[in-house]
Amino acid sequence: MCICNVCSHETKTRQPRRILASTCSVGGSVCIECLGIESLEAQVIEAQSFLAHLEEHVQELRARKNATHDRLTRGIPLEITTEIFNFFVSGENPVELLGEDVGDGYSPLVLAAVCSKWRRIAFSTTRLWNNLFVYLNKFEDAEPFKNRTQLLIDWLERTGDLPLFLRIFFDETNSNATHHMKNLGQVIGIINRYSARWGELQLQIPYTLIPLLRGDGNGAPMLKCLDIGYPWHDDGKWSHPNGEIFSITNFTTSPLMLVNAFMPLNTILVNWSNIMEVQFNEMTVVEFLTLLRQAPRISKCRVQHIFQHRTSTPFHHSIVHHNSLVDLHLRIVVTNLANLVFQHLVLPALTIFIYDGDPEALTALMVRSAPRLTDFHLYRHSRNSMGSNREVPLQLMQVLPSLETLSIDNGRLPERFFDALSFPQSSSDIQTLPTFLPHLRHFSYSHENPTFRWPSLAKAITARAGMLSGDGKPLLQTMEFVFWEIDKTFPTYYIDKESVRQFLAARDRGIDLRIVNGTTKEDMIDCSQWYHKQRKFLGHV
Repeated sequence: MCICNVCSHETKTRQPRRILASTCSVGGSVCIECLGIESLEAQVIEAQSFLAHLEEHVQELRARKNATHDRLTRGIPLEITTEIFNFFVSGENPVELLGEDVGDGYSPLVLAAVCSKWRRIAFSTTRLWNNLFVYLNKFEDAEPFKNRTQLLIDWLERTGDLPLFLRIFFDETNSNATHHMKNLGQVIGIINRYSARWGELQLQIPYTLIPLLRGDGNGAPMLKCLDIGYPWHDDGKWSHPNGEIFSITNFTTSPLMLVNAFMPLNTILVNWSNIMEVQFNEMTVVEFLTLLRQAPRISKCRVQHIFQHRTSTPFHHSIVHHNSLVDLHLRIVVTNLANLVFQHLVLPALTIFIYDGDPEALTALMVRSAPRLTDFHLYRHSRNSMGSNREVPLQLMQVLPSLETLSIDNGRLPERFFDALSFPQSSSDIQTLPTFLPHLRHFSYSHENPTFRWPSLAKAITARAGMLSGDGKPLLQTMEFVFWEIDKTFPTYYIDKESVRQFLAARDRGIDLRIVNGTTKEDMIDCSQWYHKQRKFLGHV
């Protein structure tokens, strides 16, 4: 007989059944061996039953032990515990559906696996689940498909009524979505059921799947950000759009932000009048102007490449007067396309402009717009092109008196740039003399080699060091020059002695002045100072 120490349950070994002579091969008498085997087997069965009984108690006690020893859930309020759980799973990138760490956070399934109490807390905390990465390739195989789709449904159900932040990803490197359209279509169909709660949608999927993301037709999505990227491919040979359209059934979604890689503008059916920020990999001239015309609330716009080969349709409107655009990042390689774009624009609200292209067409735009531009970054698309030796128009900077930050990369400075920057010569002249770039605080310049004389730069810095801000420090805070093809054989590599003295004096007054060899990262001011000291020493020897 066995007695359980937990519940005092008793178990008694059954009495062995007597073996009749007719049932034993020995015959005529009771078989002792058969009787012993039957008795032992009965004890084994009873022992196994008792062992299972004890194991149930062990599991129960372990669960209670976890709750007793768990300082996290026992010693602090539930609200704080959920905050800690949320911190554990949170990150800039969503967590992967199947529990793999793909971002800065971790899957809530990791928390749910610790103990039953943690699982109850995790499953009931909706905000642990509403940031989700769906890796479509894992739904290709038929065998685990049912379990994985059920996991997706369970996951989405745990989000309650919260907005969903979804990233849907497909890797085309070793896979073809057209071979798995049935499975992938079912996965997207599950996601469509929750379209009314789409808060952010990041798509890196084949364009053939885009039309399937059309929602359930029963509610307008609360979509704030729509990001249509391209599927991943290790060799960069991803598929391209072929007329596919993004559209929500029965509703026009109104995101505040839209990011698009390669889909044409007219294939994205959204409420453009609500959008405030856009990022496009590429657009035609007509698409860019059309975008600004039909999206009057845009305050931030980034287009990595303007081209003109998708359509030859001309822009039928004269001028786009956009009063909301504050921050514009634009790259236009071909000069005549820049002229086509800028001649149709008026941008009076522009304050930040990052432009990669020929600046010749900008002057007329700035005169026409009269913006209070504070940050202007001018780049040239190729350091090896002839354009790097073209001079940046001085008139362009003269019509931008509000500039506080000016950055020029890969373009010749105007011949009179530092002469213009030198006035006024003293703080007493500020009230009487007009000042070129009077609010300039930060200036940076990058080129192959110096395109100016060191004394002209020294004169300008000395003048600017005398222009003080309200705190008594120079208004000009930083100046940086980087020359990425200069070497010590260059005639003007070593700065003349008097200019070095003025540069060091400007540093002493609080101006962060750096002149750098872009190849060696050498400080050319310090190098020149050492060079003159060495020459002086050798002259005395």
